[in-house]
Amino acid sequence: KITIHDTNPEVFNLFLEFVYGGNLDTSHSSPEQLTELLTLADRYEVDTLKSVCEHSLGKHVNNETALYLFSMADQLQAKALKEQTVSYIQKHPVLMEGELYIELPQNLKNEIQALTNGDDSSDQETPNVGDIEDMIHKVDLAAGTLSGSTSSSSTTSSVSDLRIEDPARLEACVHQMKEIVGDDVSDEDLMLHVISADYDVSRAINFYFSSL
Repeated sequence: KITIHDTNPEVFNLFLEFVYGGNLDTSHSSPEQLTELLTLADRYEVDTLKSVCEHSLGKHVNNETALYLFSMADQLQAKALKEQTVSYIQKHPVLMEGELYIELPQNLKNEIQALTNGDDSSDQETPNVGDIEDMIHKVDLAAGTLSGSTSSSSTTSSVSDLRIEDPARLEACVHQMKEIVGDDVSDEDLMLHVISADYDVSRAINFYFSSL
């Protein structure tokens, strides 16, 4: 018997469903369940699930939750969720006059004040030039696959390989992504992310959420 602390069976089943099946429907999950799931994803370093939870929690940011979610995002280093909460607080400065704000640790209050004043001193990771060029090349190939247009014989060969040899794999990856991100995203956008990620669905999902 294995005992998992600080979670409940329903949330942990959602966690296992994602880890082993790659699927997660958060449409009926409460903010409390999502925050608990985010904590599990951070604890066990499941970055893709963490991104999904951050995106879903972003839909629940309001006057009652913004400061709490900001504090939790800081604790779990959930950058996307933190940015969403800061954006909300910027639009609702009255939150910085309430009791919840007063109860925040001083370092978080200082950070909110700095960010809402446009002084974001957080370190920005500088992308590697080679990585950027490689990504652009892959996206160009993907765009050629989708539009059917090519600009050189070498590119034509690569695009033909993608079009002829990998359509079933590409379709399967897009289907897996749709089960996580929903049907609102176009197939073309998802294809670009899948091909850019070398058909790695987890990386493709990370690319998608990073682009929001």
